[in-house]
Amino acid sequence: EDWVFVGPERPPEMLNAVAGDGNGVFVAVGDNGVVHWSPDGEQWVFLPIRGLHGDVMDVQYLRDEWILVSNTGEVGVSQNGRVWDIQSVGGAFKKIVEFQGRTCLVADWGIATSDDNRSWSLKYKTFGELVDAVVVDGKLVVVSYQHNGMTSLNLLGTVRVDSTIDTDDWQRTEFDVDVRGLEKISLAAIDGLAVVTTNETRLYT
Repeated sequence: EDWVFVGPERPPEMLNAVAGDGNGVFVAVGDNGVVHWSPDGEQWVFLPIRGLHGDVMDVQYLRDEWILVSNTGEVGVSQNGRVWDIQSVGGAFKKIVEFQGRTCLVADWGIATSDDNRSWSLKYKTFGELVDAVVVDGKLVVVSYQHNGMTSLNLLGTVRVDSTIDTDDWQRTEFDVDVRGLEKISLAAIDGLAVVTTNETRLYT
């Protein structure tokens, strides 16, 4: 089908994520604390939110609440997507997933989990530079990478795939790619598999 641009009109900053509640309401978030709210996906309102700093990296609608995270450690919770309660949890969060009925915030340094989106338990785990996180087949899968240095005039890096069934015990798989692969790493949950791709035209499951 044809695609139609619906806004927000000329966002002042880069947008990083958008989510919907299943009933027509959308929230889009971006750099420098940008949050846009829409009642229908067509009309958008910019929301200046006090206490929200840095870049807003992700937003989700989980268990009848909106939640967003920033790369300066703020977590926002809202009932309607317009009025937000902001708290500082610490850490540069990048992704939000729901795992085993709990909200899980993922950062380069580890994760924070909560049953109520207000009290958080921090668990430290060195991933690397975070790419993405998904839940697939009962596992939380986190993909990250790190640069290893120069070898034979090619900048080499390592992609890390960390997975867990309980957020306590983790399994790690690593593979090396050159810098062209590191630029375009993606993660998706497809047919019960976590699929990692790079722009070296490689698939890893």
